Parts: sequence; structure tokens; C-alpha cells
Amino acid sequence: MSLTKSQQNFIDRVVSSYLSGVKIPKRKTKNLYLIAPVGLIGSGKSTVSTYIARKIGAQVVSSNYIRGKFFKPKKKEYHIYTQPVLEKIVESLLEKGVSVVLDRDNVDGKVEKKYKKILEKYRAKVVYIRVVCDIDVMIERMMKRKYNKKEDIITSPVVAIREMWRRTPLHYKWIIKPWPRFEFKELKHISFKAVLDTTDGRTWKKKIDQIRW
Repeated sequence: MSLTKSQQNFIDRVVSSYLSGVKIPKRKTKNLYLIAPVGLIGSGKSTVSTYIARKIGAQVVSSNYIRGKFFKPKKKEYHIYTQPVLEKIVESLLEKGVSVVLDRDNVDGKVEKKYKKILEKYRAKVVYIRVVCDIDVMIERMMKRKYNKKEDIITSPVVAIREMWRRTPLHYKWIIKPWPRFEFKELKHISFKAVLDTTDGRTWKKKIDQIRW
């Protein structure tokens, strides 16, 4: 989709403002990575993203934070700007030799396609991490979470649960027999480096520590 000059100028301002607040971490891996978590809201993606970023010296880039802080309420058409802004931020960080953890639900498995030219230019590798959690635990987390209405597009438990429910069919399938229940979809279109269950809050860190980067 082509953008007007005004739209492009807005994107440039958002990217500049975002990057001005980023403290560039020191990379701890030989290769550059674009790490793509996959999981519902409340599954623990942001917590996992932060842990991975600290471990390998990467920068977390959160689409919800960017949309909440820079696009609303003035730019309700945030869907127009999100991808171009993310692309520019990711490229700017990779150019500086910094790996990126793209904190959003990358369930479509199209990170390689969306960032193809950038990945090729900086020889960065895509790594998918699946983050799962018991549904009751996810809902409890959303009910207890503190929401920052100025810097997050998810502004309340109601919005969080609505978004979880909206995207549930992408991650789960409904099974009738032998009893009605949700089961995880296999997501065969994505090759995962690791599948992390954050339900108990302990074992997933050990799995990350075992990953060879």
C-alpha cells in the first residue's frame, strides 16, 4: 500500500521518537536474530520476550506499546501505520547490530515474507518461539494486570479478554469428544525453536537457557 507524504512523515516522526528512547543493548550472539513469539494475549509473550532479550542482548519491540503510545487517539487508523513503523524500527536496530524480539502475536508465520529485504540485507535469522498457557491462568492474569492507558492499546481487562477471544481460533481448535474442550492447534506452517508453557512460571526459563543461539 502506497503512503502519502503526510503519512510517511508521520511514520518517520514515530520511528525517530521511539528510537530516541531506546538504550542500545550489547549483542551476546554471533548472529543477528529477529525473534518472533507466537501466542495469545495473557500467554506470557511479553515476559518471555524480555527474558530472551536480556539473555542474548536484543531489543524488544512491542507493537501494542507503539500503537498505544503513538497512534491513539489521534490516529485511529493505526493499522495503516503499524507495519511500516515496525519495519523501520527493526531495520534501524539491525543496522546497529542489534537483534530484535518482535513482541506481537506472529501466528501467521509470515515474518520472513514481511521483512524479507531487511533480513537479507543484514543477514538476520528468524526464530519463532511459541508461548502457551492454561486458559484460566491467562484470564486471571488479564484480570489482575495493571493497565497503562497512556502507553498501551490494551486498556482494561475487558479489552484484553475480548482480544484473546477474538484470536483464540488462530491458536486453538474446539474438540467435542470425548468431552468439550479447547486444544492447541499444531501450527504446522511454523517451525518453532521452542514451545514454552508459562502456566507454572518456572520451567519455561530453563527451556530458554538451553537454546543454542
